[in-house]
Amino acid sequence: MPVRSTHGAYAGGVFSAEETWDDFFTVAADRLHFWGNDEDAGTRQTRAGAGLGFPATLTVGGSAAMEADLYANGVWYGRVASGIRLLGVETVTVPAGTFAGCLHLQIVFARPDGVQSNEEWWAPGVGAVKRLGAEDSWDDRQLLSFTAAAPVQFAAPPAGASIENGATTTLAVTATGPGPVTYQWYQGDSGDIAAPVVGATEASFTSPPLNAWARYWVRASSMAGTTDSDTLLVKVADAPMKVADWAAQPEVPVAQRAPEDTPAGDGVSNLMKFALGVPPMESAEAELPKAEMIPEAGGKVAMALDFAVNPQAQGIRYALEVTDDCVTWTEVAFLIEDGGTNADGTQLVRLREAAPSVASRKFVRLKVEVVP
Repeated sequence: MPVRSTHGAYAGGVFSAEETWDDFFTVAADRLHFWGNDEDAGTRQTRAGAGLGFPATLTVGGSAAMEADLYANGVWYGRVASGIRLLGVETVTVPAGTFAGCLHLQIVFARPDGVQSNEEWWAPGVGAVKRLGAEDSWDDRQLLSFTAAAPVQFAAPPAGASIENGATTTLAVTATGPGPVTYQWYQGDSGDIAAPVVGATEASFTSPPLNAWARYWVRASSMAGTTDSDTLLVKVADAPMKVADWAAQPEVPVAQRAPEDTPAGDGVSNLMKFALGVPPMESAEAELPKAEMIPEAGGKVAMALDFAVNPQAQGIRYALEVTDDCVTWTEVAFLIEDGGTNADGTQLVRLREAAPSVASRKFVRLKVEVVP
């Protein structure tokens, strides 16, 4: 929770701006961590080592003590001990506005240059809105204005990679934010934290040798919170892939990457294009299955479909369905006939009804399903 605050001192009947600074707080587990502040547009930076960990919950009248190493502009200044007491929860009106639910705190800092004692009012999501202290320089400081600091930002959209089968690749991002930025890489789609990459905590990450398409993303964190990158797709030549990989290609809108979505607007889903080897944003009209009626002995007619398949596609199954009324479709057993390989690497096949029936009319269609 970094907030740029402009505080003023009371003089001549008005508050005039005297100090501007950024306060940095984060909440983790049961602690509210104060990491320090930047004063005078960042020219004076104060940092509290691993953070002063205030209890995130404290009853009125309760108190807590903590210690941390203090750094001024990166130079160790000494050890600071702090005590905090919650005096109440109040509504406070200052020049910047009226703030409800303010924590009224008594804070004592024991620093190498002396002891500083303040009464402070902290507003949720804003920080200190009023400060009173025994020292003249801290007498009656009140908040004039505040602006929440921008979260971590990526300098440019991170890019994926295309590599040979069995090769590695290095993915990298450039992020900026208030204070230091930390990183954690994950495997999967952006926002899915189920598979963190162990040890991948820098701005760049080198993958292991890959024998299948893979998706990665990175979470960048600072005192302002966290920002997630887009999904970075690594395409591996002549290697297996899943429909989620196929749909994660950067030209596909993020909101149109589900198997049933049709991002190209041609009515053909990502799943079907994946099965047929058609790029998600290209028209599949010329690649759709072609129906054939093959006469057999006894007046039977076998229905068949001719089409190209994606030979690297994994996690799907093909099914042949037939009907005589276009209402009730029945999945039937089929034979697979190999038709050779196209120049683009897709494989020509024919799915032919294995046990055809006698019917005056028949229709056939291809069904593709995702399987575990």
